[in-house]
Amino acid sequence: MSVDIRAMPASVQRHTLARLRQEMRLTQSDLAAMIMRSPATIKAVEIGKLALSENLAALISEVTGADKNWLLENDLTAPVPALKRLSAGWNPEERVYDCMCHLLADLFSRLFAACRRLREGEGRRGLQGLIKDELKFLEETGYEPDAIQRSRSSVGAVEFFEMHPQLLDADLRQLINLDFLVKDAYEAQRLGQKAFSKATKRVGELEKGSNFSSRAGALSTERSSASATPSPKRRKGLRPAPKSS
Repeated sequence: MSVDIRAMPASVQRHTLARLRQEMRLTQSDLAAMIMRSPATIKAVEIGKLALSENLAALISEVTGADKNWLLENDLTAPVPALKRLSAGWNPEERVYDCMCHLLADLFSRLFAACRRLREGEGRRGLQGLIKDELKFLEETGYEPDAIQRSRSSVGAVEFFEMHPQLLDADLRQLINLDFLVKDAYEAQRLGQKAFSKATKRVGELEKGSNFSSRAGALSTERSSASATPSPKRRKGLRPAPKSS
């Protein structure tokens, strides 16, 4: 439950952020929603449990119009500076979208640099083909909010670099959480085996119910009743079999 700043004793107001909220008549939940953080984060900063980082101060400044340096200096005796006029079109979701695009651009640039550091060979050519395929798929699918990755690394490849991190590309070593990737690879392997077992069981049920048999990689159907099998046509000139007495 958020606390009304007007009911908070002056001794508890250990940060200028609390004074800013008082000036703007906002609750902790209100401000948290504006900057897309949790109310617990706002509270922790205000009571001195969490230091206000420069990035968070910049975000609060951009959203509220407050002076970033005033927030960082945290001088409780300094008056609240006039708030800058905010653009009427400011939208937190658009800010997230723009920052995400910039972040992904940085990550892609680092990944492509790592690719260029690979020697020429079949593996590098395979990566080039994969990148082309992924780009084509990206252009064709458009907006896909529930998108998931289309390919995964093998458990062995991830485990190798977990055991020998010094052999991994320096940029990738800074970017990749190998512990997470190993756990994720094992989980994907487990789910894959489970799905395969389920499919195999279903095929077995179909074979049993419909008398399917697999020969030379092809699935052929056998009639379950001999009476349903048409008699072969007699070849011309073939003598009929004698009738039994």
